[in-house]
Amino acid sequence: MIGAKNWKEAAENVRFRKISEFKIGKTASGCAFLTDIKLGLKGPTEITIEFRDYMVQAKATEVIISNFNSQITKIGPDYLDVVLQSVSPETGILSKFSSFLGIKKEEDKSLSLFRGRSLRLFTSSQIPLISGNSVIAKTPQLIESTDESLRLIVGKKSPIQS
Repeated sequence: MIGAKNWKEAAENVRFRKISEFKIGKTASGCAFLTDIKLGLKGPTEITIEFRDYMVQAKATEVIISNFNSQITKIGPDYLDVVLQSVSPETGILSKFSSFLGIKKEEDKSLSLFRGRSLRLFTSSQIPLISGNSVIAKTPQLIESTDESLRLIVGKKSPIQS
């Protein structure tokens, strides 16, 4: 049960029956997801994400497409949240010179949050999209929020909102 720490708390939640509706996310291949999809990256990888009005290109170390995450405040139930951790490109003569001398610089990582009802995700080679412990699709892929919803029992005092 979502939001319950143990079986006793889950039984108490069922007793008071607070029901929330959650939108379902879907891939073009027909797989649905309730929580999130992670891009199975093995290291920094060039990715392109196309939204309706704009496009994002980055060298990413982690990409999470979230339909529901209690740590992110949603702007609307039908929006997907895309969290992208990227590595800043090494440019300029100083970085080239320091790498020539063998001086290692720590990677400058940045975190970005994008929102949209649908997106298309591209990579140079096929990379798995993972939800839970299962591969549900591979890139390139269209991912969107649907009008379909799922009703779930949550704790009465739970911070989890639909």
